[in-house]
Amino acid sequence: MKSTSDKTILTVVKDIKKDDSSKLVSPQNFEKPSSLKHPTNSISESETQNQDTKNNYIIKNVSVHGKITYEIDNIALVDEICEEYKLINNSVMTAVYDENNGVWLQHADAFIKSIITKKIKPAFSISKRNTALELLKDTTFSYGSDLPFNQKHNVVIFKNGTYYFPNDPENEKGRFIESFQPQDYSTTKIPHKFNEDLFKSDKKPTKTIEALSPFMNEGEKEMLFQYLGSCFYKRQNPRGILIMTGDGKNGKSRIIEMFQYFVGGENCSTASLKSLVENRFAKSSLLNKHLNACGDIDADFFKESAELKGLTGGDTIFAEFKGEDGFSFENFARLLFSANKLPRFKDHTEAISTRMLFLEMPYKPTKEDVNKLVSAYKEESELVITHCINSFIEALKNEKFTECKRSLEIKEEWSKSSNNVSEFANECCKFDTKYTYSIKKTYEAYKSFCKQNGFEPCNSRTFKERFLKFTDGEKRIVQGMVYLGVAVYDPCEE
Repeated sequence: MKSTSDKTILTVVKDIKKDDSSKLVSPQNFEKPSSLKHPTNSISESETQNQDTKNNYIIKNVSVHGKITYEIDNIALVDEICEEYKLINNSVMTAVYDENNGVWLQHADAFIKSIITKKIKPAFSISKRNTALELLKDTTFSYGSDLPFNQKHNVVIFKNGTYYFPNDPENEKGRFIESFQPQDYSTTKIPHKFNEDLFKSDKKPTKTIEALSPFMNEGEKEMLFQYLGSCFYKRQNPRGILIMTGDGKNGKSRIIEMFQYFVGGENCSTASLKSLVENRFAKSSLLNKHLNACGDIDADFFKESAELKGLTGGDTIFAEFKGEDGFSFENFARLLFSANKLPRFKDHTEAISTRMLFLEMPYKPTKEDVNKLVSAYKEESELVITHCINSFIEALKNEKFTECKRSLEIKEEWSKSSNNVSEFANECCKFDTKYTYSIKKTYEAYKSFCKQNGFEPCNSRTFKERFLKFTDGEKRIVQGMVYLGVAVYDPCEE
């Protein structure tokens, strides 16, 4: 306990008490008067010196007991954010334009929360932040579900500006500007610089081209560069799914890494072909991606191909994230896979076969070959990008990718294997109205044909659906069910 001599001595002078330092205190509560004009609802002079002078939305309250609390003028805060940022908010999502990077951020609640948190940091609380967020959404809301993002398919955002693919590839090369335009509504950015001088020069990345030789032949290189160039374009035109073929340890995964390096990890997804076709949630991983690359896919048989057609046909497709509402979007991510054995589709129509591109990799590159390739394309990164874009402009002009002789041979072999019923009909059947042949024996002959040629036979039901197209129908006779208008010989009986 303090002695009497340690206590502050107060005296009363005309109803005002004075301490021994002659500073006035209130006669009611003996508190020193605040220097603030309105001490319970203002910001002290010392605080304002350390704050942004434009900040007019944080109100600091100091109680008579010295307790500090803050209030937020949410209307002033939201007005300031709307002046500083471009925002879109409708029934689908909230989006904000990132001016520094030149891209729009979709589903941007986390980004906007970060903005609010930084602005109200001295007064932060989760409830204050969320209140401001909801007011911001309500203020910027506009009815409707149509969003303009990535509709300008020819726009590519690079680190140093924006490249525009030509609207008329027959007569133009496109153009580059050293700035970003919010009205382009791009949501993606390539993590490399665009070199306009190299683009105009039409120079080729000779070191990279040479370093690819231990991986593939010359014809495959041009297709590779065209397809890499197509990854920057936000439309499935020309259509094409690229599958690299060959036995293991032939460098397929190194080529995938090369694609991912140029496109950028944030612009890539890794869904397998099987999951894209069969998993209802997998398609959502393609949203705002330039490339989906997956190595060593299985030789699966797919009963349905509608999903794949939608992903590569410029159609609006439906997707959903787990636990969230579904949404529609147009996929522009290119599909790149590697496989030892190729997948097959029940629906083997021209719509599927024309989409397939095959790139053979018949060699076994060494570790030194791999290191040389990586070193070459990183050294020539800007040149590789401009060469790939120039190569792809040729594909746009021709409305198709360049396929070398070996690629076309693989496609023909794959077509025969996938549609081996047609191949069986051409090689093992004779068609005339005078013939009939047992349905059961026809299927047995078909299985023998597949075994001899290394094909995977389809089941009897699928075979019948496909084979009936070549016949005059079916009929029950005394000996059992027969096909009309066809005679079949079993390859095993030759």
